[in-house]
Amino acid sequence: MTVLDYEKRPYIVFAIIFGILFILLIFAQYTIKGFIDFDIGYLMPIMMYLIIIIIFRIPKVSYDQNQIKYRGFFGTKTINIKDIKRFKIKSEVHTISTKPIFGLFKITVNNPMKPMFGLAIDTIKEESEIIIPVNLFTADSVNKLMEHINNVNGEAKGKANAGKSIFKY
Repeated sequence: MTVLDYEKRPYIVFAIIFGILFILLIFAQYTIKGFIDFDIGYLMPIMMYLIIIIIFRIPKVSYDQNQIKYRGFFGTKTINIKDIKRFKIKSEVHTISTKPIFGLFKITVNNPMKPMFGLAIDTIKEESEIIIPVNLFTADSVNKLMEHINNVNGEAKGKANAGKSIFKY
């Protein structure tokens, strides 16, 4: 089973943010009290960084000759590679809207089940569509997945190389 490699930039960005926050907390406590006394507030940036790491590590994509398995925030989906009809990199916002409340306004939020930027894989069965958030994975590993889909299922319509520029923030 091959697993997609994770993108390292989010980890670096959050490590810098929470590291600076940790240093600022130590500096603030030192300037206020004049000495460093251990406080539970020092653990907050470290705990927040660990939570971010856990959240980023939840999505996982693995594939072999027969199937693609995607573990996301809301469960695991498995599709057969031979059932893939088409795939492409999608960039669109999926939203959920409420009905107008008292005829005045409605609430619209982004749909957490469908990422804004992802590899959309449509299958013969409509209920087994998968949208993989590709910005969490390296461009090379996503390109290898798309090449693998083309090699195993020659009938699937899709571009086999997404390039690297689409993965920039």
